[in-house]
Amino acid sequence: MENTEQEKLTARQKIGRFFARRWLAMLISFVIGLVVMVIYNVARGNWILLINYCNGAFIAGFSLLLIAMLTIVSDSGGFYIFSYFFARKKDEQNHVEDFYEYQERRKQNREQHRFTWLPFVIVGGFFLLFSLISLLIVTL
Repeated sequence: MENTEQEKLTARQKIGRFFARRWLAMLISFVIGLVVMVIYNVARGNWILLINYCNGAFIAGFSLLLIAMLTIVSDSGGFYIFSYFFARKKDEQNHVEDFYEYQERRKQNREQHRFTWLPFVIVGGFFLLFSLISLLIVTL
């Protein structure tokens, strides 16, 4: 019964559900971007120049896109050996699964939590777009 109801969802409803579940991640990544912009402007010491906002937004957007890329690599299994090593070290007495079982368990978990990187891409793209628009304003 649930599968037929999920199949009947329109694309708009699927997107709405996706963003309803990811709003906190988007908010946190937006705050991270704002903090990076503020740190850049404090370091530059001039809050009046628009070019400083442009540079700060570019650094924030690029950083968020790098975080998204690392999340994609992590979700695809690039760091499983490291997380397996630390999980095994942490729980040496009770740990019985081998690396293959650990990998299969992580794959099942990954299927349930897909697109964890998307909020970073969306907010990073917003900061890069703001940077591009402010650069166009400064140069014109």
